[in-house]
Amino acid sequence: MPQFNALQLENRVRAAADTHDNYVEKSMIWGWLDRERKILDMLIARKGLVQNRSIYDIPQTGDGSEYTLPTGMMAVLGVYEVDTASGQGTRFRRLRRASNVDPPRMYNSNKASSYSLYTDSAGDINIELRPIPSGGTYRIYYLAEPAEITADIDIITYPAGWEEFLVLGAAISALAREESTNPVIERQYREAGPRIEAEIAALETGESQVIRNVDGLYGSSEWSSYPTFDRSDLSLV
Repeated sequence: MPQFNALQLENRVRAAADTHDNYVEKSMIWGWLDRERKILDMLIARKGLVQNRSIYDIPQTGDGSEYTLPTGMMAVLGVYEVDTASGQGTRFRRLRRASNVDPPRMYNSNKASSYSLYTDSAGDINIELRPIPSGGTYRIYYLAEPAEITADIDIITYPAGWEEFLVLGAAISALAREESTNPVIERQYREAGPRIEAEIAALETGESQVIRNVDGLYGSSEWSSYPTFDRSDLSLV
């Protein structure tokens, strides 16, 4: 997968916006690139492609029902019980997001079958497991905020051509900083998102990390040999 450092992208932004003085500072461009990376990562995840996923194992503390999530999460991709003691290798059981319209069936009274997310009075994001599990390992796969650019040598990686989305978005902000606009760049930016979505839709997914409905793929509607993502589970946090 192509790699670009921050300086390369900065130079492309300056070239697109035709700005080469210090009025548009390096730190500004880094901030705009960071913002566009968040937008692009969410666009990719919403279309079902899991490019960069992170893992958080829920600590079994307190009464075992509610937990505060760590900062830096942009979206929850899925929540799973992880089993390594069955003699079948590592297995995953997907929990369903709680719904009053289509509530998930209970798997076991001592095991969580569903989860919900909510914001408390302190502004923290919490996850609630139901039924309250008496034990086990519960794991969250999530989309993390991209690390902020802090140096020219910082690496940004996307499939070929997708980084242009970042460049165009940052160039529009650079032009706005100079109280200017460029209809061509704005049109290219508007077209970049749908083009990336179309490329994702055309991918040959096979056994790749793509969110899809695979209940029963391994002969069981409960356990599978890898975490099976579903678009309906994607939750902004």
